Amino acid sequence: MNRIKEIRQKEGLSQQALAKKIGVSYRTIQNWENGVNQIKLDKAQQLANFFRVGVGYLLGYNDEEKEKQITKAKKAIIKEIQDLSDYAKNNDIAEQIDNVIQNEGLGEFLYNLKNVFFQIESKKEYSDAEKEALNRLDHEILAFIDMLFEKRLLIQKHLNDLKY
Repeated sequence: MNRIKEIRQKEGLSQQALAKKIGVSYRTIQNWENGVNQIKLDKAQQLANFFRVGVGYLLGYNDEEKEKQITKAKKAIIKEIQDLSDYAKNNDIAEQIDNVIQNEGLGEFLYNLKNVFFQIESKKEYSDAEKEALNRLDHEILAFIDMLFEKRLLIQKHLNDLKY
């Protein structure tokens, strides 16, 4: 189904006003909108130009609005990646490492983790909620170890590359 009616209404035009602007009868507009008559390609192009949309969108073959939104989202992601890349290239890695260790609480995280382990070692029995929490902690620790191992390999590779 074409989008002539949808676009016309969005533009605030009556069928009569649109008919007058593009040089066809009111009945022709009505028939196009209701699917009674197929719009000819030259008139479809004229309408598309008038409404500043593609013929494919006008005739209902594609959704330019979704394509525009996807394109905007892609551009935003590309910009974010470029910004992160620029940030990585232009900032001192030593400062970033110190921030992670000191300011972002890695020491505090390790301290809290040690306290949890002490509590685990001290208890003989656990409630169901505690068992569930222990399973979650176990899963998170394994995921964290995997991530750390991957990053450690990356660091070692970069250090080895610097030696040669």
